[in-house]
Amino acid sequence: MKSKEYYSVKFRDDAEKNPKIPIGTMIAIVYSNHKFYMVKVCWERADASDRLSEQEVEMSWYFDEENTKKLMLHSGTKNANDLMQALFNRFKKHSHSADSYITRWCDEKGIKYDYFVHY
Repeated sequence: MKSKEYYSVKFRDDAEKNPKIPIGTMIAIVYSNHKFYMVKVCWERADASDRLSEQEVEMSWYFDEENTKKLMLHSGTKNANDLMQALFNRFKKHSHSADSYITRWCDEKGIKYDYFVHY
């Protein structure tokens, strides 16, 4: 039976403040089915009304169950909700580049993840 636990937190979402912003970033962390994920989307539009001129890059970090458990251990948490809150509290002051700070911290702790970039 699959877990129905799902938590997500946005560190930054420029489009939330201004949907027509020409350049922006969205960074979010997610916990689902015993795994931690992080997503960063950067976009640029030459003209806010011209969807054809839009350029977008999506970066994704995937942590397997074993490394999600290590993430919980090193963050001093025992459940998904506490993990998300602990990571948000620890890295919110770096909301503009939380992904870099989180991955650097994970690298220092020996926490492994898969990284993908989509254009």
